[in-house]
Amino acid sequence: MIRRSRGYSPQPVNLKLNVDGIFAAGAELVNCFCVGKGNQAILSQHIGDLKNLETLEFYSESFERFKNLFRMNPVLVVHDKHPDYLSTTFAKNLGLQVLEVQHHHAHIASCMAEYNLDEKIIGVSLDGTGYGDDGNIWGGEFFVCDLSGYDRKFHFEYVPLPGGDAVTKDPWRTAVSYLYKFMGRNFLTLEIPFVQNLDKDKTEILLQAIDRKLNCPMSSSAGRLFDAVSAITNVCPVSKFHAEAPMRLENIASGMVETSYPFDFEEVISFESTFIEIIEDLKAGLTTSEISSKFHNTIVNVILAVVSHLRKETGLNKVALSGGTFQNKYILSRLELILAREKFEVFSHCKIQSNEGGIALG
Repeated sequence: MIRRSRGYSPQPVNLKLNVDGIFAAGAELVNCFCVGKGNQAILSQHIGDLKNLETLEFYSESFERFKNLFRMNPVLVVHDKHPDYLSTTFAKNLGLQVLEVQHHHAHIASCMAEYNLDEKIIGVSLDGTGYGDDGNIWGGEFFVCDLSGYDRKFHFEYVPLPGGDAVTKDPWRTAVSYLYKFMGRNFLTLEIPFVQNLDKDKTEILLQAIDRKLNCPMSSSAGRLFDAVSAITNVCPVSKFHAEAPMRLENIASGMVETSYPFDFEEVISFESTFIEIIEDLKAGLTTSEISSKFHNTIVNVILAVVSHLRKETGLNKVALSGGTFQNKYILSRLELILAREKFEVFSHCKIQSNEGGIALG
């Protein structure tokens, strides 16, 4: 499910919990909100990106319509922890009791709600952007959690995002950040097309911004990692629409390749050795299709390694997968197969979208 729009909405999600009177405001991108009526959670149709007045007005209008349609009287408003989301502002302005929820915990909870799970599980939440407890941008998260709380056990390593939100349109910025992190200024001498095509002046400004920590939020995002690999391989250095870089990278991956790249897995999951070998493969003239396949296989291996470690540590066997990265059919299909083979109980979205559109349910 990519978009649960008219025709699927307002079909309710039946729960074992009483959620009567709860209004969940949803995320900022591809927004849907959710209202609680008895033991049913009712997701709205696709609202869109809450970044302009017109969409916010449609959001407000749809909320009023849902209240009237389902005779729902909100008593508790739940919003994303991100303080700058328009959905957060809308929620706070209702003048009701409010509760904030961490973005990636909500992703996992939405998957749990779809299957009526209410117990401790291993949660893998991979997406582009979510406000973390430490004020950084999260997006490559491994939790041990239930519906009421979570313990962040592992995450992808942090990298600075020069220009903040600008990196979503310019994946080359994130690629530069990764290369600078792992190789210092030596990356500028790499004889690969991506580096040779870089604008020297723009790159220098970016490096100075990273050094001075000017508008360079730290991020553990899986989405930005995919952006960086897509840019380094010259598949998509500049993005013309949302998530174009990861989509193009997935599109060229071949199911015939079984090899992968190394990675380092301690307190954080580091992709330094991954990037070094990608560069070696580019120098050796490997096709972008093979490099993409090896990278995708690496992400599958990372998830398998972490959840296997957490099962050994906690004894938990149920794994929930959520977040926009799991719209990637290559990763999801391979991962479900491998985890099932390793005797995990795997839960991934079926009726609810795994992207931001499903987060209000969580």
